[in-house]
Amino acid sequence: MEWVKGYIKRDGKKKLHIFKKANAIFQFIELTVDLVIEPDEELFEEGEIYWGCAHTSGLYDSSEAAETDAKRSVPWLRRGNYIEASGIDQA
Repeated sequence: MEWVKGYIKRDGKKKLHIFKKANAIFQFIELTVDLVIEPDEELFEEGEIYWGCAHTSGLYDSSEAAETDAKRSVPWLRRGNYIEASGIDQA
């Protein structure tokens, strides 16, 4: 899969990615924070965030169609409560 575009909810607890799959088919997935492990400075350990899949869309002929449906069906996107993700935010 190839990452095309993404959005992050302003509170940082949800994100949505649009991917291009084989044969030029597009799909979006919504992820939500499942677990946050805080950093431990005494043990020099970094914190981690674990994401779980909250929703997987159907298949679309274009990234625009996937984006339109995501903005119509995902409440926080519909309300404009997001920032656009860069390629480095796709993990």
